[in-house]
Amino acid sequence: MKFVDRTKEKARIEKVLDSATSKLIVVYGRRRVGKSTLIRKCLQDRTAL
Repeated sequence: MKFVDRTKEKARIEKVLDSATSKLIVVYGRRRVGKSTLIRKCLQDRTAL
């Protein structure tokens, strides 16, 4: 499946992940709109729990 139209959201999440301080990221929205896929794409090349 192709990952489409999430460049702004992905950039915002990656900016927070690159910061030196700890922060909480809340991802919300209707079901089946790609929230989990967005998170997976952002964490793809990072060490995460």
